[in-house]
Amino acid sequence: MAKKIQDIKKSDRSRKVATTTVSARGKGTVRANGPVRGSVPVRGSVKKTTPSQIRPRVIKPTRKTVKKRKVSADSYSPAGVAQGPKIALWFIAFVSVVILFFALSLLFSGARVTITPTMGTFVLEDSFTATKNDSSEGLSFQIMAVTGEEIKIVTATVEVEVERRSTGKVIIFNEYSSKNQRLLVDTRLESADGKIYKTDSPTTVPGATIVDGETIPGSVIVTVRAEEPGEEFDTDLTDFTVFGFKGTPKFDKFYARSQTEITGGLTGKRYRLTEEEANKAKESVRSNLQATLLKNISAQVPSGFTFWDDTIYVTKNETSFFESEDTLVSVKEEGTLYAFIFDKKELADSVAERVVSQFDGSDVSISNSDELVFVLEDKEFILPEQVEEIMFTLSGQARIVWDVDQEKLIGELQGVHKRRFESILSEYNNIDRAEVVIKPFWKKTFPEKSKDIKIINTEKIDN
Repeated sequence: MAKKIQDIKKSDRSRKVATTTVSARGKGTVRANGPVRGSVPVRGSVKKTTPSQIRPRVIKPTRKTVKKRKVSADSYSPAGVAQGPKIALWFIAFVSVVILFFALSLLFSGARVTITPTMGTFVLEDSFTATKNDSSEGLSFQIMAVTGEEIKIVTATVEVEVERRSTGKVIIFNEYSSKNQRLLVDTRLESADGKIYKTDSPTTVPGATIVDGETIPGSVIVTVRAEEPGEEFDTDLTDFTVFGFKGTPKFDKFYARSQTEITGGLTGKRYRLTEEEANKAKESVRSNLQATLLKNISAQVPSGFTFWDDTIYVTKNETSFFESEDTLVSVKEEGTLYAFIFDKKELADSVAERVVSQFDGSDVSISNSDELVFVLEDKEFILPEQVEEIMFTLSGQARIVWDVDQEKLIGELQGVHKRRFESILSEYNNIDRAEVVIKPFWKKTFPEKSKDIKIINTEKIDN
């Protein structure tokens, strides 16, 4: 009986079959619930298991505890990057900045010397004499001249009947004798085409001269006007004979030639400005002309020269008749402006000799020459085209500045140590004080090249 029971238990164990389980990953696997190898189930004793009876095996995930840590931009370090290379990068950047700083310092290196020259203000009130174009003895002056014209169009309302004679200038020659020949007013000159013109004033024709066996005729310039009014007397350059000498030996030896065209002849109706309109127009034209001439001559004055308003002369040539064929009248005036100009250095030396006690002849300048009062003596009797000598007075507070040879100073500073600066400066009596800045700051010597040394004069003089 006991043996039978044992056989039944063995039979039950052998009938056990493999069951299917589901892993946590979701894949089906076969697992033996009992020993299979060597066990053969008894036929007809296998028990089927339905899917609903299969219990899946659940594999629970392992729980990990993550410690929270506060992350900042400074504490963050990308994975795999070590702290050592980061320090190296910062070191390279620092060295680069230092090198760049030194490079820029050398690039902008140089020396700047700011000097204040010796100067003084002196009371000036003295008379001077100047000679034209000659500076060998004392002061000299030169004459500048500019010419221009101004035109203004004015509307006229008055119509008049006009008769006007042509006018111009001619040159009368005396080849007849070495004696002067006097000609009366209205002396008649006959042109090549037979028209008669008369001199407008009495004149004297100088006698001829003999030079190297050649006869040089005497000559004089006179203004002539047509014998009758009308445009037909207008003429270009031509030759003339002296009508009154016809039939005498003088006829072939006295003659005339045009210096200018003869123009302005007119007869007929014209529009004319009233006296008030003409005077107003003339004043405007003259003022504009003088302003234009003054502007032009100021622009042309050479560097190192100066002039004053009292040295200016304006000669005018009024060519308007204040009339026209229509209502638009052209008012025109031509003029020439003369100015006596002075060399600034020469003038400063002359002034310094008079106002500076024991002046040693050093180079000086007057920094405020335009503030001095200039008065030309006997101006109304001076003809600017002919004058050779002038007298004038200068008065005011003259600020005299001693000039500094900047090129010489730069040459003495090149390459020397900064501590020698005061010693070099002591040799310049025309420098009152000076300051020096050398870049970069650690350099103690002046640059070797002159172009790297800049001199700044606090009292800039336009010479």
